[in-house]
Amino acid sequence: MVETKTSSSNRAWLEGLGYLKLMRYLRRYHKKEDRDTVFNLIYEQYPDEGRKLVENFDLTNKNKFNMFLDWIINSPALVCGIYGDERMGKDASVCYIFDEVIKLLNLQGLRLPRIVTLGNIRKPPFVKEEDMYFSFQNIPTGTKDNEIWIYCSEIELVIPAREGSSQENKLFNQLHGTFAQNHQKLFGCAKLAAKIDINFIRACNCKIFKFISPEKLNIEGVERDQILSGLGRWLLPSNNQDQSKVLLAFNNQLFTMDFPLPDWWSDDYSEQFRDIPIEKIWEYVEVQFSNGLTVSEIITAVKQKFRQNLTAVNICNHLGIKLTLRSRM
Repeated sequence: MVETKTSSSNRAWLEGLGYLKLMRYLRRYHKKEDRDTVFNLIYEQYPDEGRKLVENFDLTNKNKFNMFLDWIINSPALVCGIYGDERMGKDASVCYIFDEVIKLLNLQGLRLPRIVTLGNIRKPPFVKEEDMYFSFQNIPTGTKDNEIWIYCSEIELVIPAREGSSQENKLFNQLHGTFAQNHQKLFGCAKLAAKIDINFIRACNCKIFKFISPEKLNIEGVERDQILSGLGRWLLPSNNQDQSKVLLAFNNQLFTMDFPLPDWWSDDYSEQFRDIPIEKIWEYVEVQFSNGLTVSEIITAVKQKFRQNLTAVNICNHLGIKLTLRSRM
């Protein structure tokens, strides 16, 4: 529990003007035996989140989603983490958000952000081929009228937790503090928050949650203690058979919603490893070599990411380096 300047006033609202609505919320969404626990989380431990949860719980999906879109569009600084188990629709959800942002801004006659990818294998329809990158170093800077929105489908592979001295981790730690000045926003999907550079977790001011296995949440560390409040954990999607359920956590809001698939989404697109152009694989190889990976490590990385088997000879010939025992190691 962290006391803020508004904690006392929000508790006063919850026990005064908002009390009846709080009771309606508890009766509607929580079992009788759980209500005392949730009441304590809302009133005692997280009154800032609690008040907003009670105020907005009866909004429609559309109203909640419009509030969320308005917030991410107008926030000057945004680092958004999208968390969930494998095959639970993390990429589908972030692509749905991008689609809806594009529709909304077109309707309002406003300039669209330029969406680029970082480390992604597949190209969604709103991204140009030349805007697919494998390093922060190559990401363009934006302007006030043309923001850069960076979409990374596997952020834990780009800035892993245990490789803080790698080039990409260093670049992220240098650049994330200037995202606002450079008119850049970052959306990173991950299966496990504990595998991401801790500075990404610290920088996140927006989080989207799909189903996460209870086993992960019960392990002491990032997953259990640092990515979501105790109140938010009560609202996480609980059915691993329903990929539409999401929890949005932003600006002290906790919104539970259903996200449909993007109109263009298909089973073929979701199979990330099909028909990857060899040019993209070689671009990835070049970035990894510049990051200091050995040929042997690059072979392993390519096999894991693209399901492709490259030989040391292939890689050395492409990079124009001599195949030696040292290059293999």
